[in-house]
Amino acid sequence: MGLCECGCGQPTSIARQTIGRLGVRKGEAMRFLPGHSSKFTRNAYKTTRWVEEDRGFTTPCWIWQLNHLPSGHGRTAAGLAHRRHYEAVHGPLPEGMILHHLCHTSSCVNPEHLEAMRRVDHVRLHAKLTIEDVDAIRASALPLLTLAWWYGVSASHISNIRARRTWV
Repeated sequence: MGLCECGCGQPTSIARQTIGRLGVRKGEAMRFLPGHSSKFTRNAYKTTRWVEEDRGFTTPCWIWQLNHLPSGHGRTAAGLAHRRHYEAVHGPLPEGMILHHLCHTSSCVNPEHLEAMRRVDHVRLHAKLTIEDVDAIRASALPLLTLAWWYGVSASHISNIRARRTWV
């Protein structure tokens, strides 16, 4: 028997088969307990998963260092990294709510920089268009592409506004 190398000190079992990609050899002690991979240890959590950076908000952002989505949000095997950090501090996110980054940094996982809000409020907060723009689009007879160019949005967005699929 060996001890888990994550730092928890728990005994590991003997490997029943060789798995080369994991560095496991049959008959030898396992390096880690299941789920205790070294890059996910609590002791190394802060240094391997995120780093503190001053991004101009009132307190430092915690910038996610591992896997990211194309949107810039941190990703874990369990889901979005910022959501995981928020729920660890504030509890489960209420039904129908999403998280808004107060610091405007999508890779930040600092729970104090996250605010729960309704999706519709979040969309309107980040919208390029105002309600006056939406009224003008609906009243206009100009082609979709002209309006899309004018307002800096896609033609499909203009079409959805006119059909009242968005901005109801």
